[in-house]
Amino acid sequence: MDDRAAEVTCRFGDFLLDLGARALFRLDASGVPKAVPLGSRAWDILRVLIERDGGFVSKHEMMDAVWPNVAVEENNLTVQMTALRRVLDRGRSEGSCIQTAAGRGYRLLTAVTRSTDMASAGAKAVV
Repeated sequence: MDDRAAEVTCRFGDFLLDLGARALFRLDASGVPKAVPLGSRAWDILRVLIERDGGFVSKHEMMDAVWPNVAVEENNLTVQMTALRRVLDRGRSEGSCIQTAAGRGYRLLTAVTRSTDMASAGAKAVV
């Protein structure tokens, strides 16, 4: 990860993703970020989806990014994607924010805003 990642926070829906701190926060009704527990592999999957900016990421690309130089079964990706969806889709009435397209891969359907101004949001979060 480069030095810029340590300064960038991404906002999508009611979430903030602090790339430098490797932390995910959900904004409550008053806009206060609250830490959301997320396993390291699910976090890595989310980071890859954010970096692709709405574009598809193939299963092969995702597995190489999340488990570099490690032979893993495809079901590991499925399990981690399910865990990530469980967190991101909680309370959503319009369906999952992650699209799966057979033969193409996965993509994040929610618009992402990147900012260096929000980078300190995690420091003010309620844990």
